[in-house]
Amino acid sequence: KVQQELDSTNAKYREFQLQAESTVRQLQDSLMAAESQARGSTEASGKLMDELRRDRETMAAQLEAEKTKSTTWEREVQDARVQLSDSETMTAELQTRNASLAQQSGELRAQLDV
Repeated sequence: KVQQELDSTNAKYREFQLQAESTVRQLQDSLMAAESQARGSTEASGKLMDELRRDRETMAAQLEAEKTKSTTWEREVQDARVQLSDSETMTAELQTRNASLAQQSGELRAQLDV
């Protein structure tokens, strides 16, 4: 009778041991799957970060190009304003000279008429 109880206890122990080993294998498989998924997520995150960095660099370059264009445009506008001012000054000077020449011409005609 004692032998039967001992055999029964040994059988229950072996069943328990097999179940424990199966549970350990399942946990190990789950851990490996989770680690693999984490590696995949890390790689995807790294790729996304690289893409975001490239986008940021591209946008910074575009912004710099736009600043350069804006600065160039501002210089061109300033140059045009200077040229317009110079042109207005020259026009005023020419008008003054024309008026002076017209006066002189009138005076010369008056002298010739005498």
